[in-house]
Amino acid sequence: MLLQACVATGPAEEPTAQPAAPSYVPLANATAKQRFSEALTLLARGEPTAARAELTLYLDQQPGSRVARDLLRQIDTPASQYFPPDYEEVTLGSGDSLSSLSKQYLGSVYKFHALAKYNGITEPQRIRQGQKIRVPLTDSARRAFA
Repeated sequence: MLLQACVATGPAEEPTAQPAAPSYVPLANATAKQRFSEALTLLARGEPTAARAELTLYLDQQPGSRVARDLLRQIDTPASQYFPPDYEEVTLGSGDSLSSLSKQYLGSVYKFHALAKYNGITEPQRIRQGQKIRVPLTDSARRAFA
């Protein structure tokens, strides 16, 4: 009787085919500089999985790169764990970018991806003047706001 409750009562539905997600093919025969540049472009376009592929190959070429390791950490770590919960809001001005805010408040232009995640921005290059951005209050940000 208990098993009877688990039996489907309506007509069986055919599973719908989901389109395959396009897979990223890393640059062929790229230099370390080309890979790093491509990874940054991919992150700015909101493609962290593809950026991860380029950064991993970049680290094969440049294993000591702290910036690349931090970018991978930004991709893999939830923003709530990467940054503290407290923040100040800033309004984007003309010419501002997440990279420029990252440099000014977080001490590195390369923290733009984590800043985007912190703000729920999936495509960092698509921000607009007047948009409010939450800047996490890291030690660097606290000094910049002071």
